[in-house]
Amino acid sequence: SLTTNNTFTGAVAVEAGTLKLGVANTLAADVSAFVASNAVLDVNGKAQTLAGLAGSGTVINNGQLSVTAGVAPGTTNMIGTLTLASSPAALGGDFRVDVAADGACDRLHVQGDLDLTGLNVAVSNPETLNKNARYVIASCEGTLTGPFLSASLPSRWQLSYNAAAREVLLRYDFGTLMLLN
Repeated sequence: SLTTNNTFTGAVAVEAGTLKLGVANTLAADVSAFVASNAVLDVNGKAQTLAGLAGSGTVINNGQLSVTAGVAPGTTNMIGTLTLASSPAALGGDFRVDVAADGACDRLHVQGDLDLTGLNVAVSNPETLNKNARYVIASCEGTLTGPFLSASLPSRWQLSYNAAAREVLLRYDFGTLMLLN
């Protein structure tokens, strides 16, 4: 548990166990947090602004969490799912995802409502995209609100929002075939 405000800058890495924030804005607003697989960042219901949020772990009690510069599920060149255990207050900046040729990809999963309207989506390694794969890059258990603020995608790749399944897919648009007699 961190029980006072901290002034350090840079990145906070939660490699194992749980890091619990004890007061509002425990971490400086320009800090980015990385939450490793099987690790937990407990915002503890406190107001907390972070520059970035990344990793394959879980963020809990995050109802007052604000991310300003971006979200990056997984780790660099490694596919992973970043889980937010409740609806976040605000997600902004870049949403970076890695993809693999077999259809695996980074994913943001929210166990509540997911609002994508403040995020700009970009694929970190577009040369790996497989035209025959469908990549689920975001999902939620509540209401899905979109679209993304913007999307920097390779030609003919597009985002598909499935409100019923509560997921966002990245897929290739093969176009339309028309037969005329």
